[in-house]
Amino acid sequence: MATETLVSVSRTRTTWLNALQLALLSFTLTLFCLELIVVSGHIAPLWLSTPLMTIVVFRNPSRSLPLLLAGCVLGVSCANALLLGPAFSNVKFPLINLAQALFGGLLLRRLLDAESPLGSLFDWAKMVFGAVLLAPMFGALLASWLLHITPGGSPHYFISWVVSEVIGMLAIGPVGLLWQRSTVKRLLAERGLEILLTGLATLALVWLALRYVPWPFTMLVVILFYSAVRLPRLAAFSVFLLAIALVTLILTFELAGHDSPNSQLLKVTPWIPFLLALIPAHMMTLVMHAFRADRRGIIESEARFRHAMEFSAIGMALVAPAGQWLQVNRALCLLLGYSEAELKQMTFQQLTHPDDLHADVAQAHALLAGEMQSYSQEKRYYRRDGELVWALLAVSLVRDEQGTPLYFISQIEDITAMKHTAGENQRLMARLTQANEALYHEKERMHITLNTIDEAVIGTDREMRVNFMNPVAEEMSGWLQHQATGKPLAEILRITRGSHGEELENLLQSGLPVAVTPLVENDLVLHNRNDAQFAIHYSFSPLTTQQGDSIGSVMVIRDVSESREMIRRLSYSASHDMLTRLPNRVSFEQQLGELLQENGDRPARHVLAFIDLDRFKAVNDSAGHAAGDALLRELAIVMRLQLRTNDLLARLGGDEFGVLLPECELATAIGIIERLVAAVQAHRFHWQNHSHQVGASAGLTRLDPGFTASEAMVHADIACYNAKHNGRGQLSVWQYL
Repeated sequence: MATETLVSVSRTRTTWLNALQLALLSFTLTLFCLELIVVSGHIAPLWLSTPLMTIVVFRNPSRSLPLLLAGCVLGVSCANALLLGPAFSNVKFPLINLAQALFGGLLLRRLLDAESPLGSLFDWAKMVFGAVLLAPMFGALLASWLLHITPGGSPHYFISWVVSEVIGMLAIGPVGLLWQRSTVKRLLAERGLEILLTGLATLALVWLALRYVPWPFTMLVVILFYSAVRLPRLAAFSVFLLAIALVTLILTFELAGHDSPNSQLLKVTPWIPFLLALIPAHMMTLVMHAFRADRRGIIESEARFRHAMEFSAIGMALVAPAGQWLQVNRALCLLLGYSEAELKQMTFQQLTHPDDLHADVAQAHALLAGEMQSYSQEKRYYRRDGELVWALLAVSLVRDEQGTPLYFISQIEDITAMKHTAGENQRLMARLTQANEALYHEKERMHITLNTIDEAVIGTDREMRVNFMNPVAEEMSGWLQHQATGKPLAEILRITRGSHGEELENLLQSGLPVAVTPLVENDLVLHNRNDAQFAIHYSFSPLTTQQGDSIGSVMVIRDVSESREMIRRLSYSASHDMLTRLPNRVSFEQQLGELLQENGDRPARHVLAFIDLDRFKAVNDSAGHAAGDALLRELAIVMRLQLRTNDLLARLGGDEFGVLLPECELATAIGIIERLVAAVQAHRFHWQNHSHQVGASAGLTRLDPGFTASEAMVHADIACYNAKHNGRGQLSVWQYL
């Protein structure tokens, strides 16, 4: 509550200060225009107070308008009273001006964007329609009605009122619409001297044109065009305002050359030259602004493309339809061992292995013929040192508006290491897919996906706000480019360590980062807008123009979800028996070693048991190996149900199983294993209308201090052998001699 009170007080003080400043400005502008009336003896073709109030209505919130407009009316009234003496008209005319300003300002609110009121020539046309034409006619009609002057009865008064307001709005309106303190400070800091010199030169040329040139207003248009072409919008409109004020003074005090051919026209209709000078200059200013904006957009687009290509983790190149390298990035130069200049003197055919060249050229011709949109293939390139490198090549074609091919975009990823380890990868894949052919095909598709995956590219401006996203970035973030443009990067991307871990700090902070490619992170996760998650690697690089000016940054993100899932499954396969889904011998021995190490010199607290199936070979011989595999899976479930939650059951090989019973007394362990043996003997296995029954023999040993894993395994194996020797279906405990 205290904070809200302080903010309210501060806002009120600011409004009062602004109202005082507007009162002084209105007083000054009104005094200037009234002096012109006093000198000339009729309504001057320039009135600035009403346009000022119109801009106030457009730019300020409704809650602040009463105080601000009261300041404007007070300033106008004081100027009238000072120059014309006390009279009721000193209040009546400002109130008419206020009504006209409210009408014009509300029209501008409906017609223009508050954030960018003069962003285009169309916006300027809307300003002219609302505030330059309709509002002055409304004010003239209102004044004629209140003063009992009919437009038909006194057309000179009506037209003079309208024209003076029109010229005033054209002169001061664009300046008021574009005025921002931050913009003014930036212009003065960057181009202050140029603006000052251009303004002084313009005013001097205007003076000389009106004094000595036969057709001065034709020259005036040319002079204002120079400022329109040379200066930014706000500076150009400010120069126009000063130029119009100077021209008005010259005409009012009759300082123009008297022998000019159009001097009589200036005396009769002085507002026509104003319009002829202002309107073309305004249009040229906005056309130049649009041209500069388009040029900046093209430069930034080229810089984004260049940096996205240059800092890509894989090789990228632009290739002519005939095969010449047009542009290459550093990753490709490192891959092939050539410098950029050397590659540009060569063709891709020269570096391609002969066995791969025909397929590559054939697909390139199909792409040129329009038979496909893109293609990819694995191929071999010759490095500069003569070595062969395997690469995954993805190619697309860029055409001009007439459909003529311009160049190929090639992405070349080094897969040599993967090819060298292809044999081992295939064996691992075969082990994972023996039980299910469908799973095999799924993993093959995943393998292909990992080889052809693309990267997400996001560009930002200097304030880390998004200004570019490629389709992959749109898919991974869940934001379309037009939705994300202008938003902070931290709002678009949420990256954590793990799916539910803490967010990565200082990654998406405001302010441009230095170029960075982090070490491999095994747990970075991107959460997109639709609650989807991607395991990622990323790199960050600043964007600069050719002059070294910073214009933003580029972030490249690679989706590594598939590869991380593959590693998890391979790890599971390496530690489990794929038939029974129980831990395998390697995993069992590792757990045994950890228990022995944990045991230390303390008395035995753990028990090891070996289980060997009886009559299992008979089932294999009579019913087949498929029946034997099914029986092993059923018995694995039966035995697991007899153990405690923290006990470990593993398949050691064939029909042999091992059991680790941690924190278990020997007597308790004997009872557990006896129940397990009994459950195996009681189990009936049905296969193809035949019933089979097997048994089990078990050997137990305590894990005494000083035992090694191999010694414990030997003791349990000997005890199991004794149990089978004693008649099978028995349980034997290792005893020291």
